[in-house]
Amino acid sequence: MVLIRMIYKKGIDMKKIVTLTLLFLMVGSVSPVWARHSRYNSDAEWQEKHDERVKERTDKMAKELGLTNEQKIKFEKILKEHGDQFRALREETNKKKQALKADLDKDLKELLNAEQEKKYEEIKQEHTGFTKKGGAHHKKAK
Repeated sequence: MVLIRMIYKKGIDMKKIVTLTLLFLMVGSVSPVWARHSRYNSDAEWQEKHDERVKERTDKMAKELGLTNEQKIKFEKILKEHGDQFRALREETNKKKQALKADLDKDLKELLNAEQEKKYEEIKQEHTGFTKKGGAHHKKAK
């Protein structure tokens, strides 16, 4: 509500509102989970690291909880199964986010004239999200 009053009082035009909205959406829309997952070069590499983490966690919990060998085997199996379910959910969510961002992009481009659309594309290029290895947000150098 405060933002709406500020916009009204300051007389900020629609172009600025759209630009600010775009920047907010582009910067905040990429999830940290995606960034963490993207540091792996392949699904096989991700799976290998996942399996290592499951084994480490199982070993640690077996020691701390005093699990029997039978419990340890079942514990590890449960962690792997749930990890696979979380991964599937994450992939599904990422696909939905990509589709939603594509729809947003299409709808905004329909609103903009040719000059604004060109500037919009430049802004998007300046604010591309994450590096492949580190996951840190950065602006591309001009």
